[in-house]
Formats: sequence, structure tokens, C-alpha cells
Amino acid sequence: MHKITFSCFFLLLILFSCDSTKIDSGSQTPADNYKSLIGKTYVVQNYSAADNNSKYELSFLREMLSLKLDKNTCKTTYSIENKELNINNPFNCTKVCCDGKNGQQLLQDLQGKLNIIREGTTVILRNPNGKTIELAEIKNTSSNDLTATVPELLKDNWEIIAIGDQDLTSQYGVAFNNNQIVLQLNVNSCSINALYSADKIAAQVRGACTEACCDSEQSNKVLSFFNQPLNYTITDPTDPNKVRLTCDNGQIKVVLKRPTPKRMSIVNTKWSSVSFGMGANMKKIGDYKVEFKEGQIKFKLDVNNCTVNYTNDKGQYTVTSKGPACTRACCDSEESTKFRDALIGKDIKYEISQEGQKLVITKGENVVQLRKWDGQ
Repeated sequence: MHKITFSCFFLLLILFSCDSTKIDSGSQTPADNYKSLIGKTYVVQNYSAADNNSKYELSFLREMLSLKLDKNTCKTTYSIENKELNINNPFNCTKVCCDGKNGQQLLQDLQGKLNIIREGTTVILRNPNGKTIELAEIKNTSSNDLTATVPELLKDNWEIIAIGDQDLTSQYGVAFNNNQIVLQLNVNSCSINALYSADKIAAQVRGACTEACCDSEQSNKVLSFFNQPLNYTITDPTDPNKVRLTCDNGQIKVVLKRPTPKRMSIVNTKWSSVSFGMGANMKKIGDYKVEFKEGQIKFKLDVNNCTVNYTNDKGQYTVTSKGPACTRACCDSEESTKFRDALIGKDIKYEISQEGQKLVITKGENVVQLRKWDGQ
């Protein structure tokens, strides 16, 4: 009788132990499930610092976390361990003007170790300060969904600077367009039909090339590389001007960089003054004209016209005249002569905006801002 009682008790103990284990494991989400965030995009909702949350999207790319704000897209590296999202580096953002205060606050809240809480398709992130960020999954936007539209990150022209572990000895270019990749090799150019996703490029048809003779073996390697499925990431989160492409098997990589914008020459340009000063003490000034001819600068002040000779060299110029030669009508203002003198000297730096409409001239601590002038 005692043996039967003991056996029954032991059997009940085993059954109770199994049931309790089952209940415990069912109430927890396994740590590995948190890595299922990778490849998905979420919209920020119920974020207390934001008035309109739908404009913020957070994408967990394979090697990069991407945050889409009102105007800019910001990226950084991340890892998911256990139930924590680790963001140890600041986001690096594009520089389109201007995101609001809410977006800037969101960037600050997404730092450090954030606890991950999953509630169905909703994910809640809690940062070290206790601030919560609620994310709702956007369906059908995983990295496997391909589209003809080229992602913002890839837009523009690129230089191919390395393939595998070798720097390239020749210059090759690549442009990512909607539904198409265009390669510029040693001699020929090639067009490849392609589709894109948040971190992938998929060639649809092998590249068709012009048939001028003859491209190098290295060129053929470059072409072969782009004729296959690729993954892409920013090489360095602090430098969005470099992108790494890898084959799906991860064995070969190509590094791209945006070409350095060509510096516009100041020769044969005309400008009208806007402001003058040092640092924060810039102030608007009168409308004075300056024309940079070949070897000569012409000033049109309040009353007088002046000229000096100069030499121009890669973003800076040097006035070679001992002083300005001016007409002698009376009398120019002190402001206009200060403007003229700020543009005369040695190794004066200048920078023309990419659209060619603005000119900034720097002499020591003095800065002169000018706008393009089309007059006589």
C-alpha cells in the first residue's frame, strides 16, 4: 500500500513539473524571436514627442538601422542580443534641410541599450531613460520585396574604387537609375536591367554593352560582379558617401564612393555683394559688383571702378598688383572700400555653390558672401 501511494505521488510530481515547464515557456518569447525584426520596417506611433508619427519609419536592415524622418534618412549600426536593441553609434544623416524638433528628439531617444517588448505585430522599445517608442509593422516592405524605383541611398553617380581586396587600377563608374544600372568601363558602357529593395540589388537581364574594342580583364570582372544578386550597405556609418556591395554569398565585395564634386572656376564670373563680416557678425552690405576676368578683377563700388591683377589656382587666388588701380571720382563709402580690400590679398580662398549661384570668399577671418550677377 505504501509503495502504491509513493508511486502515485511521484507520478503526480512528474506531471506537475512538465505542466509548469510548459506554461512557463509559453509565457515567454524566445530570445531568437527578437531577431525576426531584421528585414522589417516599422512606423513610429504614439510617440509622445511627435505630433504626426506616420512620417517616421524605422527599418531593421541586415547590417544597418535606417530611420526615415520628415526630410532626411539616418543610418547607424546595431545589434540585437537577447531582448535588447543595442545602438552604440550615433545616427549619420543625409543633410537635406530641415527636420523638425520631433525628429531630432527621436534620434536622441534611439541611443544606447533599448529593451524590446513585443505585442503581436507591435514592438515597443524602452530606452535607458524609460522613454518608450512604439512601432507598428508595415506589411510587405521586407528586404525581399523588389521594385524598379532606385533607393535614395543609391541615387547619383558613383566611382568603383575596389573589388574584392584589390584597389582598382582604372577608373570605373556606375549609375543606379530606376530599373537600370549603367556601368562605364575602360572603353565600353553597359546597361543592366535591375530591381531594388531596402538592401538588395537584383540584376534581371545580363548587361548589354557597346562593342568598342577592347576592355580589360578587370573590366570584365566588374561587369560580371553586377550581373548577379547583390546586397548593399553603407561602408562606414560616419561616411554616407561610401557604399559596399556584396554578392549574396558574401564572398566578393565592391566599394563605391561618390565622385568629389568638380570645383567651379572663378574665372569669367560676375558677382554682386550680399554680406560681409566675421563668423556670427555677418551683416548685409550695399550692392557692389565684382567681375573675375582672365588675370584681372574689376570692382564697381559706390562711385569708382577699380582693377587688380591676380592668379587663380584650385579654389584660391592671389592678387599680384601692389594695390588697386581706381578711378578718382569722389567719394566711395568706407563700407565699399572694406568690401574691395577684403577681396585683395594672397591665397584668398573661394567656393562657388554647385548650382553656380553663390560665392563665398574667405580672407583670414573675414568672409564675403556674393550672389551671381548677370548684368553689365
